[in-house]
Amino acid sequence: MEEAKTITIKKRDLWKLSTFILLAILIVLLVMNFTGSFITGKTVSEEEAGQAMLDFALSQGIDAEISSIEKEGDFYVVTLSMEGNEIPVYVTKDGKYFASSLIPLTETIPTTPTTPTETILECATNYGLDESAIIFYYSDSCGWCTRMKPGVDSLEQRGYNVYRANAAEENPMISDCVLSHMTSGGVPQFVCVKTGEIKVGAFADSESNLNQTAMDAWVENCLAN
Repeated sequence: MEEAKTITIKKRDLWKLSTFILLAILIVLLVMNFTGSFITGKTVSEEEAGQAMLDFALSQGIDAEISSIEKEGDFYVVTLSMEGNEIPVYVTKDGKYFASSLIPLTETIPTTPTTPTETILECATNYGLDESAIIFYYSDSCGWCTRMKPGVDSLEQRGYNVYRANAAEENPMISDCVLSHMTSGGVPQFVCVKTGEIKVGAFADSESNLNQTAMDAWVENCLAN
């Protein structure tokens, strides 16, 4: 496996992608209104739904593996591990359809893209962070995050200012200052508060283990700029 790379997406392209995904979800919702259900056949097991999702990803040339599968309402939440990222997708219980996210009907869908009005640093200072902070955005259920934690521990032991943010917990600083700058909600992610640079994915070597040297180099480069 190659070392995970920083993903950079122009906000114009990100909005186009988000709009495409939104339209796909709306089409599925319309189909649901006419059929009365997302389920088009018999319900399959979690393992079968997960395998169907994995087979689809592999057929598209995506190198992935299943990290976890959980039940959530009328869906299975299949978390795929791809190049250091943990990406959850929603699979219908018949194993035939999936969506990258679900939009609650109580939320208002924006008609225009939102552009961050503040840098991460400008916003984060309101929550007590300064330009020396490195944000580690993770989840306890993420295997790649678990592999990164010894490296994060090492940074802290050497005096680096690391702010840990669990993606499963409500965090006003993350929602107000960071999420609008992210190109995806996957974990793990590392955020340089000083420059606003975001490293999506793990610092991993060819054996899919922690690459401490790469992590240290990224942090040093962040603080030096």
